[in-house]
Amino acid sequence: MILGTVQFGKPYGISNSSGMPGKKLVFQMLDTAYEHGVRMLDTGPMYGVSESVIGSYLKENGRRFQISTKLPDQIPDESGLVPEAIAAAVRQSLQKLHIEKISCYYLHQFSHCRCEAVLHALVNMRKEGLIENTGVSIYHPEELLYICRYLQDTVDAVQIPLNIFSVFRWIDALKAAQGAGIAVYARSIFLQGLAFLPPDHAFLQKRGAAGHVRYVQELARRRKTSIEQTCYDAVAAIPAVTDILTGAETMEKLLKNLKLESDYAPFSDSQIQETDAVMRDIPLDILNPQTWNQNL
Repeated sequence: MILGTVQFGKPYGISNSSGMPGKKLVFQMLDTAYEHGVRMLDTGPMYGVSESVIGSYLKENGRRFQISTKLPDQIPDESGLVPEAIAAAVRQSLQKLHIEKISCYYLHQFSHCRCEAVLHALVNMRKEGLIENTGVSIYHPEELLYICRYLQDTVDAVQIPLNIFSVFRWIDALKAAQGAGIAVYARSIFLQGLAFLPPDHAFLQKRGAAGHVRYVQELARRRKTSIEQTCYDAVAAIPAVTDILTGAETMEKLLKNLKLESDYAPFSDSQIQETDAVMRDIPLDILNPQTWNQNL
């Protein structure tokens, strides 16, 4: 499992009722994750103080993780300024994290994939040994197909929002990624906590997704497992998925997430077919939190 750390830097998630954990709790959670075999962390400069908190932990504790982070959203429009801006961003993350090399450095916007100056700068950072792999955080299957077609020699990995609600949309693109040798890391497997909301929640009613969430919760009951486990199992069975990224803002949630792999139970063929049929008519905007109205 990859531990996502956006919750360590700012309040995050539609079902998050406890806010952002304090530094002491973050350190305890990182200790617990390490003791349970987690060796990969995912962060980003846009995640509030996440990079700095992780860096403080690494400096004080001495334990080492493979850490992935991201290019900030805003970079210069002029191509001549891009190399210096990216080099500065990489070095700033390295400094905050107190590490010498970034395991995977992600572009946080797919549009940057179309900028030769950005791609060239990342290749240079890789040659300098400051980053080990380059990646892109994307939202749509069409973006992954583009990367597989045109950037398989430049992009080593992608992060995609893959969950029980969206699996059916990604199947063709995932097969392409597997053929291109691109690592796929699934994030948002709980759709930012949407799967845990009561079906009568005003947000779900307004967005037309109450029935889909109700189905997931009923499926979990039929499978005699938790909602978390059902969401995990729906993604873990996909051969193209290299690893799964989950985050937590409390120790209780972290411990639940750490059990997901050991308790994994694959869906039956009938459950796969049934779930695919139910999710076919889910409103597409519900699958992209960037489109959500935050005034819930």
